[in-house]
Amino acid sequence: RGPDVPAAVERLDLHRFDRAAEWVFAALAFLEMPLFDDIQFQLQRLRRLCGKLLVAMQSDDATAEVDGGDRTRGAVLARASLLLVLVTKTFGQR
Repeated sequence: RGPDVPAAVERLDLHRFDRAAEWVFAALAFLEMPLFDDIQFQLQRLRRLCGKLLVAMQSDDATAEVDGGDRTRGAVLARASLLLVLVTKTFGQR
């Protein structure tokens, strides 16, 4: 595992990640503006995690670390990208 690969990627379970991404997507649909400080903090944490996942999943080592190979890697990239776009573009967390 490289220094840029978070421990979470090493033991990534696609089924759990699917459920978590679905839950987060649904929760984001119900956020109201203006955002409270705690919500902004949690969105920043989500933005950082998605960014780390995207970087880690781009490496060649990530394919071997995640069960399912390229197909699984593509699914993780798609979900993390969607959440990252929502957090940055819709809620303005940069």
